[in-house]
Order: sequence, then structure tokens, then C-alpha cells
Amino acid sequence: MSSDGDGFAYLAVEPGAMRVDEPSWVIPHEYAHAITMHQRGTIAAPWYETLANWFRDQYLGSTYYRYGDRVYGPTSDFFQPVVLNSDYYFPHMKNYYDAWPFLLYVTENPDNMNGLGMDVMRKMLHDGSNEIMFDKIQRLSGTSTKDMLGGYARRMVTMDFRRQSSYTNYLNDLLKDSSNYDKVYTTLENTNDGWLKVTDSRAPQQGGYNIIPLNIDMSSKQVSVNFQGDKSVSGADFRASIVTKTRDGKTRYSTMWNNGINTLNLQGDEEKAYLVVCATPDEMLDLTSFDVNAVGTKYPYKVQVLTSGKSDEKVNIASKAVVSTSYCSEWENISALNDSFDPINSNDRSHAVYGNWPETGTQWVQYKFDKKYTISQSDVYWFKDNGGIDVPKSYKIQYWNGNKWVDVKNAVGYGTAINQYNTTTFTPVTTNSIRIQVVSNGSASTGILEWKVE
Repeated sequence: MSSDGDGFAYLAVEPGAMRVDEPSWVIPHEYAHAITMHQRGTIAAPWYETLANWFRDQYLGSTYYRYGDRVYGPTSDFFQPVVLNSDYYFPHMKNYYDAWPFLLYVTENPDNMNGLGMDVMRKMLHDGSNEIMFDKIQRLSGTSTKDMLGGYARRMVTMDFRRQSSYTNYLNDLLKDSSNYDKVYTTLENTNDGWLKVTDSRAPQQGGYNIIPLNIDMSSKQVSVNFQGDKSVSGADFRASIVTKTRDGKTRYSTMWNNGINTLNLQGDEEKAYLVVCATPDEMLDLTSFDVNAVGTKYPYKVQVLTSGKSDEKVNIASKAVVSTSYCSEWENISALNDSFDPINSNDRSHAVYGNWPETGTQWVQYKFDKKYTISQSDVYWFKDNGGIDVPKSYKIQYWNGNKWVDVKNAVGYGTAINQYNTTTFTPVTTNSIRIQVVSNGSASTGILEWKVE
């Protein structure tokens, strides 16, 4: 693809690349360059090829991928160079044509981050500012690059995008060659002090990530990871997540975090668990280079992995409580909070739900027991109806100390992820009343499908 003296794009294509049955993959890639050029935005050189392959995958994933009456789509391309060099920064000479799953995450927005979606791609194509693409997408969307990268990295474990089955078919073929296993997955080194650390050869560079299979007892009730990044590297920061894959192909995620302990409750149907660590430094540098041997700054870290909750070590006592709230919509039911129903997603309307529409601001739900219990964990499954009820902006867990409501101490978690339980652990409290105080997200109200306490 190039342009003539009047600034109009044209394609110069070999006859063999003009195949129509099945349609050539060359044409949509080069045509994407023409589209990009005519939007008059500024796209940095390596990203130009990344973007064209993203466009091509959009074509392959549609019914426009056809010849006559024969429809070949939806299907997909793949990003093998990224999967096999996941710890490298991107776009890098080793992966820049294929770094488009990050753009897939930004445009599909599977974690419902504010400002992401297809519209941010349109804005980017029209934006003429000459800045690093990560900074540009962050500015146009209003969403943190760190969170985007962390969300993208953890989705790469099971290729958890809209055309997941197409991508996983490629991945499974790749793993048939056993030598690829150690390229796709990262094994940590044991140290003498009880920690596991990433080797220098696999420490992630900016935007790079590691997928670490966790060798744990999958019959446990909970997996916990203590994460510690090496702060001796200037600007070092991370986004880590615990990820599980169930026997029927579902993927569950912990909240993302960058230091200390985080947990994910296991529900008994998981077959694999992973830790995903993405390097998200405070400053994303312009690492444009066409040197295949170029290496960016590496960001080391170490972890401890624990499991707990075998047999009856922890028991959900929510069903023993009387439930109350500051407000419940007349068509919803506060008793839904502790009826022991496990939702299949955050918009599960197959059972009673609690919601406080149209109220906004600060609201609360409360458990009151007939005697005191020692509690150290809360698991909340948020209700999000894609309408007036959204996950909260923030929340805190409080308990009655005999005189007043006080915040639990040393709380770790406070997640707002959808389609999963959000676990918060804290210093054990002995009380007969515990509550969640939520702050709504803008004009949206809040809701809960199930709330467990242990």
C-alpha cells in the first residue's frame, strides 16, 4: 500500500494474493493501511502493522469473509509470535505484526472498563497527536494503561475473547509441539527463603506478561498468592491476577493487584489455576526498534502460593443471618443475599436478586446473627443488569463492635469484577453483625446476587 501524488491510497498486489475462493488475507491487511491513512490520524510505525492485522481479524470474524454464496466467517487469525514471546515488550520486532490482541481487548472491552470499546479505536484513528500509543489510548479512553494491560494479559490464559474457540484451536495446535510449552508458560525458581521468583530470562518487559501454572490441590477452597515486585527497578509496577479454568471451559478471575496477598475462592469445578503477571511500569517508553535482538527493561518479582479451606476449615455462615438494608427496590428481594444460590453471571435473573434502584450514593446491606461469630472473609457476587444497576464505585466492610460500626482492618480485596465472587479477607472480627457499605458509581444504583461470609 502507498499513496499517489494527490494523497490517495492505492494497493500494488501480486496476482497470487488476489485469491477470492477462499478470499485472500493479504487484501484486508493492505486495505486496512489505506483506511488508516485516510483517517488522517498519527499511528506510530510498528503499530501501523499491528493495527492492520487487527482490522484483518475484524474482517475474518464477520460474514463479510465470503465469496459469492459461500461464507467463510466468522473465524480468526492468530498471534503466535506474541504467545511465544509473551514476556517481551510490544510492539517488538519479534511480535509487532501480531500484537493486536491488546487492541482486541481494548475494543471488545470484556471487563467493562470505562471509556473502552470500539469508539476509542475510531478516536485513535482520527487523533493527530504524536505520542506513545499506550498514552494516546489512555488519554482518549480515560482508562489506566496499567489496568488495560493487566486485563488483556489475564484474558490471554484461555483466549477469553468473543471468538475464544477460534483462538484456542490455534493455541492447542501450538502446544502439540511439547517444546512450545515452556515458551507459552513460565516456571518460577524456588529460593531458600520460601519464595518463588521469576528468572532473569523470563522477567517481563513493559506490557509483557508471564502465565504461571499453579501446582495446587484443586480440591482446596481457596488459593492465595503473596506477590512482591522488585522495586529496585525504577518505575516498576505490575498487574497480577489469579485465573482458573473450569472443566466446562469457563474462566474465573481474581481482582487485579500489584503487591501483597490476594485470593480466589475455588468452587470445586476447576481443573487448572494460573497466576498471570504483567509488567506495567509507571512510564511506558517508546521502544520503537527494528532490531530482533532488542531487549527492554525487565521487571523481576517473587511470589508465595498457598491454599486453604480443606474440608470444613471455613464455612459460609450467611444463611444463619437476618438480612436488612438501607433500601431495596420493591420488585427485588433482600433475602436473595443469603439464599445459597450461586449465579452463573452478574446478570443472572433466573433467581431472586437484591437491588436498590433508583437510590444512589451510599447504601448498605447487613447480616445480623443471633450470636457472635468470628469472621475473616467476605465474598460478594455483584449484580449488574446493563441498565440502571452497576457495580459500586467503592465499598467497605464494617462490623458492630458493641457500640458502633467500624471498618474491618487489613482488608485485602474489595474487588468489583463481574461474573465472579469478589473475595475480601481481613483481620478476624468476633461480632453478631456485619455489613457492606457501598458507594454507587455515578447515577447507577447497586445490587448483589449473593454475599457469603466466613
